[in-house]
Amino acid sequence: MRSVAIMVVGSAWLVSCTPDRSIDRPDGCQVMLDPELYEHACQHGVNGPFSPALAAARLDDAVAPVNAAQRALEVTLPGLVDDDLTSYLRYRPTRDGRHAAFAGVSGQGVPIEFLRGHTRVESTAVVPVDDALACGGMRDVTGVDLIEGEDYVIAIGPTRSDHIVLFIEHVDTFGGEDWDLQCPG
Repeated sequence: MRSVAIMVVGSAWLVSCTPDRSIDRPDGCQVMLDPELYEHACQHGVNGPFSPALAAARLDDAVAPVNAAQRALEVTLPGLVDDDLTSYLRYRPTRDGRHAAFAGVSGQGVPIEFLRGHTRVESTAVVPVDDALACGGMRDVTGVDLIEGEDYVIAIGPTRSDHIVLFIEHVDTFGGEDWDLQCPG
């Protein structure tokens, strides 16, 4: 079995995991991210608090939603099932709006996608963290807009890892300027 850690972050300070503040996108837009959001998330990735979670091998088997505000989730992954290395974890946000999902294991990136039902939720960006080991092993940050109280499924992988650390932060908690797009024109 694989275990995954998922963390939902509030506001903390850890300078060592601060990535490049902006990432250029193919559409000419630039994603602007606030360093305090990274510092806070990385603090949780290193120091917790941590909560265990169990991912399912199939999308429809991910039944019990997690909502671990201000906690890093240590998620156990089921491994290879039916020639598939993707795992699923149900998630229910407690706030509307933009969220940043930090994910990884031992400094390696692990792809994640949010699904509503069986439909993929469009992510605003996927941004790498400069120093993943100083961020509790979380390597990538995925931006996504979520609706409070709605059930989502986080598709994790494919990965051969038996666990992942995942921390989900409500971006607007940081003043609403932390995950903005600046587009030409």
